[in-house]
Amino acid sequence: MSDEWIKWIPWEGLPSKMYLERFVDDKSGISFLMTGKDGSQIQIVFDGSVLSYRNTDEGRRLKTINFLEQKYGKEFYATWSMFKVVKSEYLEWFGQETYNMYNDYSIVHYVFLTCNDILEVLSTYEPQITFINNKG
Repeated sequence: MSDEWIKWIPWEGLPSKMYLERFVDDKSGISFLMTGKDGSQIQIVFDGSVLSYRNTDEGRRLKTINFLEQKYGKEFYATWSMFKVVKSEYLEWFGQETYNMYNDYSIVHYVFLTCNDILEVLSTYEPQITFINNKG
C-alpha cells in the first residue's frame, strides 16, 4: 500500500473518535451524522456532487487496519476519525476508471474512520462541518 495518511483536524473541539449514525446520498449531495463517545454530534455535508465514495465495515478492511498499525501505530487511527490520504490507491483507481479526465482537478481523498465504518470520499472541495450538539 502506498497510501500516506494524515490526521485531518479541520478545527479544534471535534470529538476524537466517532460513530457513524446516519448517511444520506441524495440529489443535494452526501451528508452524514457522526456521534462522539461523549454524545456530541457533528454533521458533515458534501454539498453537490462528489466524485466517488465508498463505505465499508471496518471489520472488512483488515488489510487497511493492518497497514495503519504497521506504518503509524494503533494510537494513530484508534483515537481519531478524520483523515486525508495522499498518494492514494483509491484516487489512482479513480483516475484509471475515468481515463484520467480529472487530472487537472485538485481531488482530495477524505477518510472518516469510525468505530464501525471506513467511509471514504473523493471530492474537489472540503465538506461543511457543523456541531449539532456539543457535550464537551
